Amino acid sequence: GYNLYLSAMQRKGLAERTETVLDRMRRHSVSPDVTSYCQCILAWARVGGTSSAERAQHLFQELKDNELIPDVYTYNAMLNCWNRSGVSTVALRNVRQLLDEMDALHQTGDTRSTPNLTTINTAFTVFARNEAVTFAEELFKKAEIVYGVELDTLSYNLMIKMYSDVGAAEKNIQLL
Repeated sequence: GYNLYLSAMQRKGLAERTETVLDRMRRHSVSPDVTSYCQCILAWARVGGTSSAERAQHLFQELKDNELIPDVYTYNAMLNCWNRSGVSTVALRNVRQLLDEMDALHQTGDTRSTPNLTTINTAFTVFARNEAVTFAEELFKKAEIVYGVELDTLSYNLMIKMYSDVGAAEKNIQLL
C-alpha cells in the first residue's frame, strides 16, 4: 500500500508529497518503516540542492529516533542527497559521517548497512569534488578488504580524475 505509493511519488520527484504520505500514515496509526523513509529520502535526492539534503537528513534522523536501523539503500539515498546538494564542504562532512556510521554498524556484524559499490562510488564523487585524497584513498583500501566490494571502472576513473585534479597523476600507477 503506502510504500508502493511512496515509491511512485519518489520516482516522479514529488518529495513534499512523499512527506505528506508519511504524515497520513502516522494519522492512520501506521508506523513508517525503513523503506518508507528511504522512498522519501530518495525523492529529496531527486530534487537536489542543499535544502533538499537538509530535509532528507531530518527524515534520516527521524528514522533513527524511531529506533529503526537504516539499511544500505537508505544510507546510499542520503549519500546521494549530499552528493547532489551542491555544497561541497558540507557534503564532505556529512558523507564522512554517514560512512563512519556504516562502518561502525559493519564492525558490529550488522550487514544491512555494509557499504556496497554504489556507496563507494558516491563517496568517491564527493571526495574527488573536494580533493579529499586521503579520505578517498582510505575508502579505496577498505572497499575490497573490509567490505568485500569489487571496484569497477567508474571507481577507478573517479580516483584517476581526482589524482589528476590535485596534480598527483603519478599516483594513478599505484591503482593498478
